[in-house]
Amino acid sequence: MRRYQVISIEHREIEKFLRDLHADRMKPDVFRSGTAKSITIESGHRIATTTFQFCSEYVSGHGAILTLEINFVKYWIVENARGERMSASSMKKTAIAYWLIPAEPARSFFEKTIIDLARRYNAPVFEPHMTLYVGSDRVEAEEVIAKAVSCCRFAQAKVLKVCESDEFVKTLFVQFAPDRKLQQLYEMIRDAAQDSFDYQLNPHLSLLYKKMSILVRRQLAHSIKLPFSEVTFESIRAVRCVSPTRSRADVEAWRVVAAK
Repeated sequence: MRRYQVISIEHREIEKFLRDLHADRMKPDVFRSGTAKSITIESGHRIATTTFQFCSEYVSGHGAILTLEINFVKYWIVENARGERMSASSMKKTAIAYWLIPAEPARSFFEKTIIDLARRYNAPVFEPHMTLYVGSDRVEAEEVIAKAVSCCRFAQAKVLKVCESDEFVKTLFVQFAPDRKLQQLYEMIRDAAQDSFDYQLNPHLSLLYKKMSILVRRQLAHSIKLPFSEVTFESIRAVRCVSPTRSRADVEAWRVVAAK
């Protein structure tokens, strides 16, 4: 007597699943000749229509073999959900973000603040920066930033206040006033990138990336006192990043591809 019979199968994983069930000490006489029962899974789950031969009586104290059908479906739901998550992760879109990096003494102050907040709230650590533009990952980033710095190397921004929001990449940030030179740099990089991205300049420098309650965010924003009213930015970097950035893993995957 065979212990199980597969009438039609496309993926060998189903056979493995049945062997695993037997390995868990299911009785040999659970599977035997009887009424055929078909289990059909949607094609999107990458699994073939499979037919088992089973009997519905109680065998050796076990419940009806219908339990196998339920466990079978649960198994494939879990396995395919895992596969779909991995597929989605590998297919994330990337872009090039163009950063302005602050000069001293603001740089050291921002670095210390970012590290302290990251340790307190289990958040990612990142380099202090102002994002000038976010564009296509298909351009020569070195050429883009070379054109920008050839016109204006340094820029200054007036501090307005420390703000908070429910947006992941702007949990806690320093808001700067609009500035003519910043706008000029933004336009030069946008034009040099020659892409269709619709990024609008909003001069700010983030201090924390973390999902948290509005009460905690507001308390933090009020607690941070900046020892300067203006920040000088002295260099530009091009960073490949996941777009949009929504998690710590996304932040930690950032990579600098060019700098001036």
